Amino acid sequence: MVSLVSKPFLKIGEHYLAFNGVLGESNSQVNLLMNIMEGNSKAHSVVEQKEVNKLEQCVLSLFIEANFTNALCSLKYKVGTVEGDLDIVVYHSGVLLIIELKRSKIRTTLSDIHNEYENSLIKASKQLDKATCFIESQFSVIKERLSMPENDVKQLKIYSLIVSTSFEYDHELIRNRHFKFSLFELQQVLAGNITQVSENKLESLIHYILFNRYWEQLTRDTFIHDADNWTLRFD
Repeated sequence: MVSLVSKPFLKIGEHYLAFNGVLGESNSQVNLLMNIMEGNSKAHSVVEQKEVNKLEQCVLSLFIEANFTNALCSLKYKVGTVEGDLDIVVYHSGVLLIIELKRSKIRTTLSDIHNEYENSLIKASKQLDKATCFIESQFSVIKERLSMPENDVKQLKIYSLIVSTSFEYDHELIRNRHFKFSLFELQQVLAGNITQVSENKLESLIHYILFNRYWEQLTRDTFIHDADNWTLRFD
């Protein structure tokens, strides 16, 4: 079935038929690009992988700039027939953070938003399950890569989070297992000075995010005490 919202063009021979009513409420350049890219799956795959790699490198640099220097990105693994990769891993004094990154696609319909949850966030949660199993079963590999002093995975505190480029489903537990928040929030938290709530600075960062401290602080900072005086009233 053709979606005229995401693809308001039909090609007939050498001509394109445009549906102006749909185009009036959408971005024609974006829709045309989506149509072309989806028609060339190989090119789309190459571009998408380059964007994913760039995103992982950018997020890694955010952690390093925030002085979390014992971190890696794009770490591929294979356990038997199960293959996967760790998008971001950060270690500090007995605490290991695993992040699954999700780059949101362009959404033009409500069904696209639903599919984003089903096909992206749920998938991310399952990938984190696989990643945790890999670390637990092949601890020596990650121990060596991150130069951990621990001799047993049970000595670690492991946190696994989902970071997305969108705000949808923020601060929800995906599959009741993995906390999801936005890349914007991660950027702001890493760039700011957070209050230490734990002796471990990485765990303090994680708790700051999990307990919604960034948005609470932002709300307090932007609250207008005399807001009633700024309200327009029409009596």
